[in-house]
Amino acid sequence: MRRISIWTLWLGVLACAEPSPPEVECEEDIHCGEGGLCVNGRCSTASACAADCGVGERCVEGACRAFACRAHPDCQADHYCLEGQCFPKECDADEERACQSTCGAGVQRCRLIDDLRFGVFGPCNAPQPQLYEICGDDVDNNCDGVTDEGCEGCVDGQEQRCVSECGEGLERCLGNEWRGCTAARPRREVCGNGVDEDCNGMIDDGCDDCEEGARRACETECGLGEEVCRENTWRDCDAQIPTEEICNGLDDDCDGKIDEEILRDCSTQCGAGVEACEAGVWGGCTAPEDCACGPDGVDVQVCGHCGHRQRDCVTEVWGAWGPCEEADSACVPGLAEEIACGACGTKRRICTPECRWGDWQACKNEGVCEPGVSEAEACPLGCGEKTRRCTDECVWGEWSACGVGGGCTPGEEAREPCGETCGVKVRVCDEGCAWGAWSACVSEGECAPGETEGEACAEACSAKARTCDEACHWGPWGACQGGGVCAPGTSEMRDCDLCGTQTRLCTDACVYTDWSPCEGWGECNPGDRDEDRCGPEPIGECARGFYINTCSDTCEWRLDDICHDAVYPTEEICGNEHDENCDGVVQTRPDAYEPNNTCDACYLLNNGEFDPSGLVLEATIDSIFDTKDYYCFNAEDSGAAWNLYENIDITLTNIPNGRDYDLFLYRDMSSCREDNSLLSSTESESRDEIIHFDEVFNYDDSGKYVIEVRRYGGSDESYHCDYRYTLTVDGLY
Repeated sequence: MRRISIWTLWLGVLACAEPSPPEVECEEDIHCGEGGLCVNGRCSTASACAADCGVGERCVEGACRAFACRAHPDCQADHYCLEGQCFPKECDADEERACQSTCGAGVQRCRLIDDLRFGVFGPCNAPQPQLYEICGDDVDNNCDGVTDEGCEGCVDGQEQRCVSECGEGLERCLGNEWRGCTAARPRREVCGNGVDEDCNGMIDDGCDDCEEGARRACETECGLGEEVCRENTWRDCDAQIPTEEICNGLDDDCDGKIDEEILRDCSTQCGAGVEACEAGVWGGCTAPEDCACGPDGVDVQVCGHCGHRQRDCVTEVWGAWGPCEEADSACVPGLAEEIACGACGTKRRICTPECRWGDWQACKNEGVCEPGVSEAEACPLGCGEKTRRCTDECVWGEWSACGVGGGCTPGEEAREPCGETCGVKVRVCDEGCAWGAWSACVSEGECAPGETEGEACAEACSAKARTCDEACHWGPWGACQGGGVCAPGTSEMRDCDLCGTQTRLCTDACVYTDWSPCEGWGECNPGDRDEDRCGPEPIGECARGFYINTCSDTCEWRLDDICHDAVYPTEEICGNEHDENCDGVVQTRPDAYEPNNTCDACYLLNNGEFDPSGLVLEATIDSIFDTKDYYCFNAEDSGAAWNLYENIDITLTNIPNGRDYDLFLYRDMSSCREDNSLLSSTESESRDEIIHFDEVFNYDDSGKYVIEVRRYGGSDESYHCDYRYTLTVDGLY
């Protein structure tokens, strides 16, 4: 692609002011003169479309032009819209084919149409020619066979605007050539981060149509990795991501070259100058150093990574340069910092060429929840709730049982065996989610396992017998035997349900009669359990409990005098978001600066006037879940020569005993939202926190700064909203 500066573009306008004859090569309509149209790279004077336009084209102002479709109806019949282009149905799932551009080879992959198993071939991923040639990078960006054309002829130190597909930047003249365009360059698209890396106007193109949880190989200019499908989009490629090239001796953009085309201004009082980075070291400044100077003159020049050095005028001649001071540098350019984020994920930021931390990149490889967080879900029919807790691995643990009233669902039945004849007893869950009393034992069998019974035969005291099986059914009769099964006039007794008894007598025929009805029973069967609800109404933190009544060995109920799992009112703790006294009101006591719990809701200090001085605030973090307070102020950099070193001072004192508060300063609202602090103070326990910021030389430090007071350690059950702190603010002054 061709690089073009604003000056070059103006020359092009002058050169193309007259109509060009048909078939002249062009890039834009302006190159074809008045009334001319640039169609497919050639000038045309056609006033109407001579035939149907091709795939991905539309007749506009009498010519077939490429356009970006948004939905299938934008395309011709039997064609489908995918990533802004129209395609015919032409492939099956997982199919791919080779393709070619003027810059090299690539592949086209079959992209499924909606939920069908066929689709269309997506755009070719071969490198595409860029519109603009980038000076000094030794790359044929527009693939025309010539490298860095149009880059010669300039005066060292001059600057001009330059353009790439991704926007505008500045380039400088060094050694009679324009070099170091700072405009962003197109890169390979990275899925799932919401950024248009290839600058084609489409974010995350080619990243959809995947199955949840699937994994595949991914690639950046820096190498291979793996990404995962979440919410129908490929995300979290763990390959190294290329960054803008900075002066650090590394190949940051992974193009095979180190510290290429990095220039900076190194002017002195004697004149303008530019220096280039070579293998991580700045050198070769073109600025003159010898010139006359006046009394009390001071000369300052950039040095090191982001520092500056100074020299004084001595009897009309500049003295030697002092040491390079880099005290205001927050980090070393190119240095990466990685911290935990979200649900067991990680995020990364890179130090910029200005020695300041860049924005945090997106959080990657997150789990489904944050450790220690709990969630509740109502039990069936509103009977209490069940809970689960997020593990240290950021996955949900198992649901607990429903804890109210024994944890049953209204209408649910429980059955247990009872008696000696395979009987059962039943209890039913009531509308309060508590088990009702057990029913009487109902016999479903004919006899007790192992029980025998006899029947008289024709001969006197001759009888036959049968035995009850394990299923409480009688087995077959045995053979008749003399002597019968019992002695006439004798009897036997057995226990029956609810501590009762039954008897039977032996007849003159030497056999037993049937068992008598169960007599003398009690209230319940030994070991039976019954529950009754008790405790306060479930308001606030209060909760109902239940009594557990048990049946004694003598079949009598023993009533419980302990209300299990009940929660009773206690003294309320202000600001912990709980209603301990169960009056239906959560007690809070916000200070005069609330709500200021987010960057965008920061409390504006000094009534919005610039540079507060000696401002003292007494404030509280008024809620257990309100772990942050934000304040902001407007700062104005005077820029006066005698006032090169304005600063900001912030102190946090009177931190509540046993608590740990930290202090952060952000340069602007965007940095605050990204949690990208300019400076911070993170002393342990309740020690004072202090931030001192010196303004940056040759940089406008004006703006809206944000201060954050952060309570360290998350939720604290001993927290109280009466705990106050003192914040003192001076700056920029």
